[in-house]
Amino acid sequence: MNRLTFPRGILAALIISIFSLSLFACGGSSGSSGDDSGDSACTDGDGDGYSLEGGTCGLVDCDDTDGAINPGAAEVCGDGIDNDCGADGEATCPNPTVLSDTGKVWLDRNLGASQVAESPTDSAAYGDLYQWGRGADGHQLRTSSTTNTLSSIDEPGHPDFIVPPNSAPHDWREPQNHTLWQPEAGNNNVCPAGFRLPNVEEWMAERASWGSDDAAGAFASPLKLVLAGSRNQLTGIVQDEGVYGQYWSSTVQISETYSLWLESTVDRTNLTFPNYRAFGMSVRCIKD
Repeated sequence: MNRLTFPRGILAALIISIFSLSLFACGGSSGSSGDDSGDSACTDGDGDGYSLEGGTCGLVDCDDTDGAINPGAAEVCGDGIDNDCGADGEATCPNPTVLSDTGKVWLDRNLGASQVAESPTDSAAYGDLYQWGRGADGHQLRTSSTTNTLSSIDEPGHPDFIVPPNSAPHDWREPQNHTLWQPEAGNNNVCPAGFRLPNVEEWMAERASWGSDDAAGAFASPLKLVLAGSRNQLTGIVQDEGVYGQYWSSTVQISETYSLWLESTVDRTNLTFPNYRAFGMSVRCIKD
């Protein structure tokens, strides 16, 4: 009977190959467990599915101690946290807000201001001065030119601050339009989408929530209101910066409009009288 014979070298290699195949079929090896595929080098301390190492471990987790912070999370603007571990860091809010003590959401600064106020006389937080009911057409800038020509339409079509005659109704528009800046369907809303001017009742509620009914209380509140001054309706001159603060409301009273009045030299604020609409005053927007 003929026997099948192999050279010794080939026979040894064949035996090793058979042994290796048997180990693979059993899912093991002589020195590791069956579930070790190299992922043990990927550190995921917070269990959110993202690791510190990157590379073959996937996207890098910039905070492996917080499962809510990872490359798959939604970025939340204004919270001071890089939620999605993005290259651009913390998102910039297009309309940063603040929650007041009345539970209302407001913009955290005056329209046109470059920052939240650091003091009642922080000029970077003063912002623009709007004539009541006008759009953001450039007239609100403190350096805008003036004109004595009244407008007969809601949009004057130029960036000049309109100085009316020294006679009633002291408005930039003739005839007057009492529906401007109203929350229902008012034209020329200068607030961002989803925001509007507060009415007088909302200003009164904020005022009642302050620690003191004065300019100091207004600044100490979450709104951090400032003494931004105003623009005179007869001259177009910006006046009383650091002394007074005046904030428009949407509430009309015959030919005039109510505003919040702050004064640095007295221990009270004032909401008891309306103002001429040709004045230039600050605007702070409240969420619908």
